Amino acid sequence: MGTDVLGDMYTEMMLLMKAGVSAMQAIESATRINAEILQKADELGTLTTGKLADVIVVDGDPLKDIQAMRKISLVIKGGTLYRPEILAQATGKLPL
Repeated sequence: MGTDVLGDMYTEMMLLMKAGVSAMQAIESATRINAEILQKADELGTLTTGKLADVIVVDGDPLKDIQAMRKISLVIKGGTLYRPEILAQATGKLPL
């Protein structure tokens, strides 16, 4: 995941799920599995003490409804908190 060929991570997750992958596996393909492929799993890929992490906080449970991934409440990037509406104003689109 993450080649930007399909446009965004959400679209890629939806396509993976249409192919039979679970919501958890789709999310892991964007996080833990990518870190493993890049041989960076000791530094990033999971929310673990001592690892680097950028985080999106969503309104809902994406394991029950993957559509929750589109309901972003907060973004934490490089230790800074961002509200999605401010990011949307600055970039013209919501993160993800």
